[in-house]
Amino acid sequence: MSAAALTMKVTRWQVRAQDTAALMHWRRQMRREAYAEFLAFSVEASDALGAVESQLTRLSPQEDWIRDCLEPVADMFLAMRRKRDVVSLEGPSEVEAAANDLMSAMSDLYFAVRAIQRALLGGTDREANAEVWRDLLATKWGEVARKREIYCSTSRRLMYDPALSEGDQRA
Repeated sequence: MSAAALTMKVTRWQVRAQDTAALMHWRRQMRREAYAEFLAFSVEASDALGAVESQLTRLSPQEDWIRDCLEPVADMFLAMRRKRDVVSLEGPSEVEAAANDLMSAMSDLYFAVRAIQRALLGGTDREANAEVWRDLLATKWGEVARKREIYCSTSRRLMYDPALSEGDQRA
């Protein structure tokens, strides 16, 4: 009788272990998708912002173009924020913090480009300010690159960590 009871307990434990492993695999997949989508949107927004920056600081675009150039980039930032919200939902807090830091660095870069856009629309001399703008943008791009690397390394480490993350422990 005790052998049968022991067998039943071991079987129940094995089923729970399999269920837990399946759940963990599913959570890792959901996180991976959320993390990768946020990263992809950050790269897409960076590329678009870089193209605008290049036009604003190096060429002489028409005023209509200058006025409207950041509208598509602003839409990309809204989409990126929505993806960041999914990362926040999936957690854990370390990845959420890294995503928030990357979003903040991207926003700082966006606002620096927007300041240049507004200066040009206000009649600021491009040639007189080119060096200051280049230095400002180089700093902002460097911060984006640094925050993106932190986000990637944090995501990678926590996505493949076999230990339960804080978000999984609450379940």
